[in-house]
Amino acid sequence: GEIPLISHQNTENGVTRRIEHISNRRIFHYEETISLADRGVFYATTQNEDFHIGTRVKALVFKDGKKSENVRLFFSSAINKLQILFTDYSSNATDKLPKYKIQLPVLNGQIDYNFMESFIEELEAERIEELEAYLSVSGLKDTQLTADELSALDKLKSNKIFWKEYTIDQLFDIVTTAHRFDANKINIIENGRYPYIVRTSNNNGQRGF
Repeated sequence: GEIPLISHQNTENGVTRRIEHISNRRIFHYEETISLADRGVFYATTQNEDFHIGTRVKALVFKDGKKSENVRLFFSSAINKLQILFTDYSSNATDKLPKYKIQLPVLNGQIDYNFMESFIEELEAERIEELEAYLSVSGLKDTQLTADELSALDKLKSNKIFWKEYTIDQLFDIVTTAHRFDANKINIIENGRYPYIVRTSNNNGQRGF
């Protein structure tokens, strides 16, 4: 199949398998959407290609359009902090999800996307610096942070970043599958194009393609 199917799992980035396009199912654009397994497993994931979702997965579609991968990773991390509320596998976040709150950085009263971008880049650079062997073989030994990344790090360390709480429904349109179906009966095809996102905390929510 070509399309990843995201299911309710926390392995394989949530992709349970790859499937053929389902005519009555929406394909979600990955740059506009975070997939969230919200029943049994509470786990938000970001994808790098368009995807279908399973019945126990919500698609959180940004109300203000496309976001970079780093911004989507920041949002996913913020949402996953809510996992502490769902330690019981039988927990169901569906009804309460819209009013759950996450904290985001703000600048002049607006969500600070630039900080999110720089912060994730700084974390990645910091991790690279710790992997000396990787740096040596990759030619990244002299990797340096940009001015924006250094500024973001300095703000964080000096507590100059302001944070604000937002409810999920302030940020996203919450979309679910229109009709129930048996995910186990979905045809998974090798070398598929779109990930299938399911309810899982493995593999970034992906079960297959």
